[in-house]
Amino acid sequence: MASVREEAYELLRAHGLVTVFGNPGSTELPFLAALPDDFRYVLGLQEAAVVAMAAGFARARGGPALVNLHTAPGVGHALGALFNARQDHDPLVVVAGQQARAQITVEATLTNRDVVRLAEPHLKWAFEPPRAADVPHALARAIATACAAPPGPVLLSVPMDDWSQAADTDLAQAARERRLEAASVPARGLVREIAESLASAQNPALVAGPELDSEAGHTAAVALAELLAMAVYAPPATGGTGIGFPESHQLFRGVLPPAIGPLADALRGHDLVLVAGSAVFPYYPYLPGRPLPEGCRLLQVTCDPDAAARAIAGKAFVADAAETLAAVVRELQSLKDEGRLDLPSCTGKSRSSAHAFNPATTATVGEMSAGAERGVVAVGAASRALRAAAPPDTAFVVEAPSATLALRNHLRIDRPRSWFFTAGGGLGFGVPAAVGVKLAQPDRPVVAVVGEGSLQYTIQALWTAVREGLAVVIVVLRNDEYSILKWFGQLEGESEAPGLDLPGIDCLALARGYGLAAEAVEDAEQLHAVVAGALARSDGPLLVEVPVERGMAIA
Repeated sequence: MASVREEAYELLRAHGLVTVFGNPGSTELPFLAALPDDFRYVLGLQEAAVVAMAAGFARARGGPALVNLHTAPGVGHALGALFNARQDHDPLVVVAGQQARAQITVEATLTNRDVVRLAEPHLKWAFEPPRAADVPHALARAIATACAAPPGPVLLSVPMDDWSQAADTDLAQAARERRLEAASVPARGLVREIAESLASAQNPALVAGPELDSEAGHTAAVALAELLAMAVYAPPATGGTGIGFPESHQLFRGVLPPAIGPLADALRGHDLVLVAGSAVFPYYPYLPGRPLPEGCRLLQVTCDPDAAARAIAGKAFVADAAETLAAVVRELQSLKDEGRLDLPSCTGKSRSSAHAFNPATTATVGEMSAGAERGVVAVGAASRALRAAAPPDTAFVVEAPSATLALRNHLRIDRPRSWFFTAGGGLGFGVPAAVGVKLAQPDRPVVAVVGEGSLQYTIQALWTAVREGLAVVIVVLRNDEYSILKWFGQLEGESEAPGLDLPGIDCLALARGYGLAAEAVEDAEQLHAVVAGALARSDGPLLVEVPVERGMAIA
């Protein structure tokens, strides 16, 4: 009779979950000891890095990723990264070890006393099967729950002696064969309601969120925007986990500000706003005001019922955003055929350019350093250098809080699944997520852009990049401070907080200590040359440090 471990391997194989991200402990050894040859174990040196690697891997492959953590301490170390994964809708299946069943009641060392309580509210679901024979079925449920809309991380705690027990083969076979499908498009009446609302608006706008970060999502969003000549915005940068609309398109107007009052000001002049694939809205900091301009209505389409329920304004439809926009385009065409809609005659310009965004132009190498102070590089210049150095299919993984908006404004991402960022706001995502992206798409150029402060949270991921031989380019923007926090302090009138300066961090020495090649550059032209050369060679990871201006960078 097959063991629980053997049946679990078969189930994972059936779902394509043959890459395991982990940091092993004693309670995980029974699961790992007989790992089949077609499975790959990716070792991370700290659990937060492990989870962020898996998050990057899941997003890049467009499917779930498997994580193996060490009972309560390992899950505890990973909670910050799991918080980010929940906010970002990353479908992570976390299997954590647990003490042997005979020792759980006496709370022997490493017992996870309350699995559900430890994991909530940072996961969609957490569970410990009551019997060893239930493990395969519980694992199938975990996979289905992680992938069901809206996706997110789940946790299955398995006592270490369960893996060697005999499995219920009938139950395990049924678990392998089960699948979950869900309807993704609202009813025809709701689609028509959205279409008619757009058709009757004088100046509608589209806010294209991360749920549209796919080929189908981009296609539907572009078709709708061009059909009605709508201005298109991205939701605030704090929620920028994906790009929902090609940013060099003439109808794109930029990223909305992440605060209530300023965001409403940015939408002034629009009488209807359709938010597709985003929360309404990812706000931070708190700057009060009207949630919408006077006379403006809001419609929201999202796969996340919680995001729909907590929206600050408007009417929400819970459905797949890409499928819904495609259906709305078809409905608008029907309205046109019925003579009920007079479509705009142009497709390249929106009906309102009051808030038009000025796209960053492609800079020559000689123009890249414009605006830099002596001895530092302007963030905009560094961004233009990266854009010029990187091939069009480059995946950018960004964790540089004070530089994020400038990077968005200059990189001009056009392709789906090319911008990797965390909506959760917890630091430690950038470098390990880049490792995960490269593991999922080894033939794709991957550039991580991080601050030297962000780098310290999960710097252990550098070792994994070396061990796996991944040609990831890590660009460290060094400004010797937590610039984003100084900006918040000024905004809030609290500018005297301690601990906001970061002198003396030698990122080059740290990288070399983990086995990376590391290089310092002094200007944008040199940054361009080094990054372009590294991407062309693809001969292993490289860390590049560039000194940049202090403070918040927008342009």
